[in-house]
Amino acid sequence: MFLIPGALFVLLSIRYMNSPGLYMDAVNPDYLASWLLAKPDTQPAWIFPDNYLFGAYKYPLLNSLYGGNLLAYLGVLFFNIFGYGVYSVRLYHVFIGLLLVLSVYYFFKKIKAPVLWCLFGLVALACDPGFLLAWRTQYYLQLFPLIFFFFGIAIYFDESKIPLSRYRCFISGMLVGIAAWNYFIYIIYGVVFILFAFLMNSRQRRKEAFPVFILMGFCIGVMPYLYAHVSILLNVGFNGYLAILKFLQTSYGVVDTSQSIVARILYVAQRVCGVISGNDVKEVIFSEPVLLASWVFWLRVFLLLFLMVVFAGFYLYKKNHTHGEPVMLFVLVILAHLMLGLFVGHPLSTQHYIMLMPLLLTTLVLIIKDVFDYFSGKIVRRFVVIAATSFLAVSAYAAWSVTGFYKTENFKKYYSASINYAVEYVKSEPGNAVLLFPQWGYWMAFSTALGPDYAIAQTRSFDELMHSADIGSKVKSHQKVILIIGEEIPDPLDRQMSIESFKGKFNLKVEKIENFKRNPSEAGIQVAVFDNMNSANLLVQSLHVEDWGPKETTLGKVPNIQKNGDAGVWVKFKNAIDDGKVCAKIVSEQKCLSSAVDQKKGLITFALEKGMFGTRKVIPIEIVFQETNRSLFVGNILVK
Repeated sequence: MFLIPGALFVLLSIRYMNSPGLYMDAVNPDYLASWLLAKPDTQPAWIFPDNYLFGAYKYPLLNSLYGGNLLAYLGVLFFNIFGYGVYSVRLYHVFIGLLLVLSVYYFFKKIKAPVLWCLFGLVALACDPGFLLAWRTQYYLQLFPLIFFFFGIAIYFDESKIPLSRYRCFISGMLVGIAAWNYFIYIIYGVVFILFAFLMNSRQRRKEAFPVFILMGFCIGVMPYLYAHVSILLNVGFNGYLAILKFLQTSYGVVDTSQSIVARILYVAQRVCGVISGNDVKEVIFSEPVLLASWVFWLRVFLLLFLMVVFAGFYLYKKNHTHGEPVMLFVLVILAHLMLGLFVGHPLSTQHYIMLMPLLLTTLVLIIKDVFDYFSGKIVRRFVVIAATSFLAVSAYAAWSVTGFYKTENFKKYYSASINYAVEYVKSEPGNAVLLFPQWGYWMAFSTALGPDYAIAQTRSFDELMHSADIGSKVKSHQKVILIIGEEIPDPLDRQMSIESFKGKFNLKVEKIENFKRNPSEAGIQVAVFDNMNSANLLVQSLHVEDWGPKETTLGKVPNIQKNGDAGVWVKFKNAIDDGKVCAKIVSEQKCLSSAVDQKKGLITFALEKGMFGTRKVIPIEIVFQETNRSLFVGNILVK
């Protein structure tokens, strides 16, 4: 019952795995699986100080204010087994999708649904085009929590173990709570589930339902989400937390008050139809409204709505239902979701509705099955079978056709396949290298596919890249520098000038320049590889730095404090210093720090003002040998 739809899902999911490109949102939070294992300050991360007990930016529990980071920790296990790379990312997402199909199967099994209808529901889900495409976009993040939701309600509705036990109620609630931790929409699902359990208990529909234990389990499961927000509040203060919320409202508009009720209803209907048809997800990847005959997608919408409306009518007419309670819960969850959509309006986009398709399909299976059992006549039963088979046939055709576009379509914009080719090229480059990104849309893909051994730095513009002290320190500390320029600089002449400016700024030698693009009309991605003859790695070979410190401190605490309150920093060389006048500096600053040099012992000590430790930052330190015009990047002092 599971092998057929599971194999079908895997077959459709692994077609042309190298396309489309690994856009940053499609690997968020996967990239944190690399960041968690990387050396401190070698890769960037978009995270909040959300784990107060372990440290502000250690072991983050959230990947945004809206959802949890569990996918990153599962990714650590997966990538360490299967390695890092574009294909590994795809396999990871296929694995998560297969777990979701498995969770739906587990639900059907626990409620003892007949094999025929289980196969119908699971095959319909496995070849749903929107569901298949979602695992190559950012929407996988919102589908992932459904795994815990289905497992949780399956335990609650388990027909083989009635009456319910306190333990099962607790585990059921906890799994739904874990779903809520991983995305905020599932908090609504959890509240509906708890209210449903109390309702069933009050009507004595389910003896010994123990809804209080479901509530307790839910609170435990969602606790990481609540604890993370409290941690942010404790770490940044009330004003800082309020500033974050204001920024979200300004940037994304948490609630759109400008829409009328009619406009909200039409918008919600548009999003639901887009999710059912698969068109919304398809357009995100392909950047065009129609690439496959639209009749296929809209026929799916018509068939699904027809099946739901017609059979729902029969279902309401019938008084006794074999699976009435699960259907009631699903209907209440879907209605609550739609009410949230009507309240919030436009800010809830496709990712906030993507989870409705598996829920709608599961509900439809239970409704059709009850109708099929109710009517014994051959005509009605044949009609049911023909309608269900037609829906599966159209879905399978749409799935096979749309996944075929991975091979023939020249992807553009965010999902340009050139990203993947550039990743594989960089992965083949040997040596100690740092990857620099003068734009925000690419580094997450490289971090995820390359792994924790690569140093990565990112800025919001090329101008910021040229003037960043952090970039300067990273360039000086690596023998090879790789500059990756994306679509934000489309003109070839501007790209050439940028590379020349970067080369002159840091005194680098261009080793090679490669261009990656599949569509002739796109700028693609340009990779420039530089040889850094002045890198700290080469200098260390001759200067033999033995050790230095202190390397880190906490906010407001002056490390190695001296009598005047400043911090004392030291750098020890194995041999005597014979390069003449020595100057300790902060990278990109002109003035020398107050220093003492013992050339025979190879020891340099200098002071950093106590005021430098009042904010979280990285202080890059270098030693300049003024007579030989040589500089040595020592390292970064981390104020965390």
